[in-house]
Amino acid sequence: MLFDASAIISMCMRRKFDELLDGWTIELAMYEVGNAIWKQIFLRRELDLDEGSRALKGILDLINEMRIWKIEDKIGILKIAVNEGITYYDASYLVAAIEGGFALVTDDKTLSQVAKNYIQTISADELR
Repeated sequence: MLFDASAIISMCMRRKFDELLDGWTIELAMYEVGNAIWKQIFLRRELDLDEGSRALKGILDLINEMRIWKIEDKIGILKIAVNEGITYYDASYLVAAIEGGFALVTDDKTLSQVAKNYIQTISADELR
């Protein structure tokens, strides 16, 4: 299974670490998780900087233990993004899953809908 940032965050919140450690992600996930925590600190004011820093460190430590898929087809990412009307970021998870023959674990509904046309998709909740 290949986990996108939304699924990684969801799995961490539910303390489902073993599934993540057995899975794959892409390097982009680290930055997307950082951005999600930034939103909780700066935009939503749900965390202070110290809480956000601790949360980010914990998730990044976990991601560093996961296997990272190196995407070969960068132009293919752009083609899927344009043809499917999704972001290049989202298309990168899809292409990685296609290249690796992985199911894509995502809580992003738009990405999930598009990805279902190419590969198996699973939400983090379905991994109970």
